[in-house]
Amino acid sequence: MVKEIGKVERIEDRWIELRIPVAEGCLVCHSKMSCSFHGPESAYGHIKIPFQPGIEVGDKVTFETQESAQNISALIIFGLPILLILAGYFVTTHYLRIPHAEVWGVIGGFVIYGLLLILFNKWFSKMPLFLPKVIEVEKSNNAELKSSSYRNP
Repeated sequence: MVKEIGKVERIEDRWIELRIPVAEGCLVCHSKMSCSFHGPESAYGHIKIPFQPGIEVGDKVTFETQESAQNISALIIFGLPILLILAGYFVTTHYLRIPHAEVWGVIGGFVIYGLLLILFNKWFSKMPLFLPKVIEVEKSNNAELKSSSYRNP
């Protein structure tokens, strides 16, 4: 399981929005606070996790995502387009007799990939395997319980 830490920025009806540090690029740059191109916010990203009672704005939340979910996501993002582009190329070159069929096949593969990506995102974003799980909450200083921690079993 991959653990990350985020700070609660906003709480909605069913979701909690966390601000998390990104793991590449601007995070390791020593000039990020004075960067005129990306600005200091470039070192952070946002993620939504399911609402859990007891979490307040400003709390630091440790959450984890399952490695299998990350592996499936990587396969969808990197493997599926290659398969669809090749499939589109072979289908159009062997079955369609139109000019530039291979180009149309590659374009068709990209279009099908885009549509599948939208569908997979809607389906998988609601599956428990793909939802981050909160494992620890560190209360902020402005909360009632100063410097206390809550552990989720």
